[in-house]
Amino acid sequence: MPSEESEQRHSRALEPQLILDPQAKAEAEVRNGLRQYDAALGAIQQAIDRRAFKLRPSLIQALHREALIGISSFAGNWRPAGVAIEGSHHIPVGAHMVAEFVEDMCDYVSEKWENRTAIHLAAYVMWRLNWIHPFADGNGRTSRMVSYVVMSIKVGAVLGGTPTAEDEQALKRARKARVPIVAVVTGPASRDLSLPFVLATDVVRVGAGEGFPIVEIAEAMAERLGDDAASVAARLPVLRGPVSEQIVRSFSRKNAVVAAVVFIPGADLPALTVNQIRMLVRLGRVHGRSSGRELYPEAVMTVGAGLGFRTVARALLDFVPVAGWAVKSTVAYTGTRALGQAAVWRLGSDVEVERSPGGHDES
Repeated sequence: MPSEESEQRHSRALEPQLILDPQAKAEAEVRNGLRQYDAALGAIQQAIDRRAFKLRPSLIQALHREALIGISSFAGNWRPAGVAIEGSHHIPVGAHMVAEFVEDMCDYVSEKWENRTAIHLAAYVMWRLNWIHPFADGNGRTSRMVSYVVMSIKVGAVLGGTPTAEDEQALKRARKARVPIVAVVTGPASRDLSLPFVLATDVVRVGAGEGFPIVEIAEAMAERLGDDAASVAARLPVLRGPVSEQIVRSFSRKNAVVAAVVFIPGADLPALTVNQIRMLVRLGRVHGRSSGRELYPEAVMTVGAGLGFRTVARALLDFVPVAGWAVKSTVAYTGTRALGQAAVWRLGSDVEVERSPGGHDES
C-alpha cells in the first residue's frame, strides 16, 4: 500500500532554485502568500466596484507573480518547458500550448458567467488551471487564488471576514424563512468562530493556507437541502456525488431498520423493495432521469437482487441462529447500499460530459 507521502502530488520545476535554504524558502512563501491575497482582494474589489469582470490571462499571471517573486525566476510567466507532477499519471500540455489553453479557459468563464453558478465557475477554474499546469511552480496556490477571485466576484462580495450586524440580520431572516444555510468560515480563527443562527454542522471551516473546500461545501449543501437536494443536483452537477451518497446512505439505513423490526419471514421483502425503488427514482432525478423507462434496468436489478439478498440472509441465519435481526439488518443495509452504488455508477457513466472551449472534456 503506497504511503501518504508517495500519494502527494507536487510539480517538479525544470529550473534552478533561487533560494536553496528550506527555512528561508518557507518564510518567503508565507510573505508572498500574503502579497498574493492582497492582490486578489484588490482585483475583487475593483471588479465589484466596476460591476464588470472578465477573467484574463494577465490577472492569472499577476497573481502567480505575487506568489513566486524572489522564489522562482519564472514568476508571472508561463513555463518555458515541460513540467512533471510527482505522484500523478497526468501529463500537462506542452509549453507551446499553455497560452492557448489558458485563453480557452478564460473564454469559457466569460461565456458561462451569466448562466453558471459561482461554485461551478470556481470549481472549473481550479480544476482546469491545475490540469493545464501553466507554471513551472506554484500552480496549486495560484489556481486556488484565481478560483477564490472568480467566486467572490460572481457572488458580489469578498468571501471572508467577521460577520457584521447586517450579516447577522440576513442570517436571522433566512433562518426564520427556513432557507437552507451553509456557511464557509476562513482564516486563522475559523476553528473558534461561531455564526449566529447557523448550526455548527452547517459550517465548513477552512484554516489558514488550506485550499477552497469545494467537496466539503457540496457535501454540506447536500445534507442541508434535504428532499430538495435531488432537483437542485440535477441542475448543479457538482452536487450530484454528495447528494447521491446521501440518498444511498439514507435508504440503506431505512432498510436496515425495516429488516430488524419485521420478524415474520418474508414480510419485509415488499417494504425493502419499495424503499430501493424509491431510492432509484431519487437517484434518477439527481442525474436528470425522470421517466420510468430510463430506470427500467435498475428496477429489474432491484427485484432480482432483493431475492438474492434474501437467500444470503437465510443462509447466514443457519450459521448464526442467535441475533438473527442483526444479520437481517446488516444484509439489508449492505444490499441496498450496493444497489445504490451500482445505480449511481451506471447513471453517472451515461451522463454526457459538457465540453469546454476547444473540445476538451471538463471531466
